Amino acid sequence: MKIYAVFDDKARVYGTPQFMLTDGIAIRTLADVVKEPSSMIAKHPEDFSMYELGSYDEASGKITPLENPAFLIRAVSLIEESGNK
Repeated sequence: MKIYAVFDDKARVYGTPQFMLTDGIAIRTLADVVKEPSSMIAKHPEDFSMYELGSYDEASGKITPLENPAFLIRAVSLIEESGNK
C-alpha cells in the first residue's frame, strides 16, 4: 500500500497522510475533494498538489518513506481535465 499526502503551497505543509493501493485511487480521491464546494482544496485548487510519501507493508506494519516526496498531480489540473473551470 502506498502513502500519499496533499501539499498546501501557501501554508508550505503536507496534510494528513492517506493510505491507498494505487496512484489512480489517490488521484480519484483528490478529484472527489476538488468537486466538494465546501472543501479548502475546491476553493483554492491552484494551491494544492498530491505527493506519494512512501509505502506501508500491511503484513509487517513497516513504513518505508521515499527519500523525497514524489509529485503525483496538481489539484487544479483535475478541474481543467473535467472542464469544470
